[in-house]
Amino acid sequence: MNTGRYEIRKALPDDLEFLPVIEQRASEIFLDTPFADEVSQECLSIELLSQQLDAGRLWVAVEDTGHPVGFAVAIMIDGAAHLHEVSVDPDHGKRGLGRKLVEAVCLWAKHTGYPVVTLSTFRDVPWNAPFYEQLGFVQLTDPQLTPGLRKLRDEEKEAGLDISARILMRRSLQ
Repeated sequence: MNTGRYEIRKALPDDLEFLPVIEQRASEIFLDTPFADEVSQECLSIELLSQQLDAGRLWVAVEDTGHPVGFAVAIMIDGAAHLHEVSVDPDHGKRGLGRKLVEAVCLWAKHTGYPVVTLSTFRDVPWNAPFYEQLGFVQLTDPQLTPGLRKLRDEEKEAGLDISARILMRRSLQ
């Protein structure tokens, strides 16, 4: 998938070393929000990223030099695709890369036979829930949460995230 100067592709093993730096840089956009402390915590582990790369669930946005500037990672929750994270280096932001990474995950999920993609995000941060709503995601109510999504919410709370400021969302791929 080519986006002009950028390309979205499946990640390669050599891309892994760049992803924690991208994630840390991407967290800088939260500095002026009430969630600055929450998102500046530990980055995703190389182990998790490597596992998802091996499973075909890790995508990167690369500039024309081939250097990664963004990534998306999906995991499986209750047999469904879950968009675990999208991060784009702010120096490459506002170019549609986040949108294209989300669409790459959704396209993969659809072609793989998953009927939905879920995610967890901040409710009131403009580049979070409102962004995902524009891409067709809808908020899940408590009765709609699967056991795995409930567990995810518990894990986020244990990690120090303000659960009252977060929502779980789903996009139907049918």
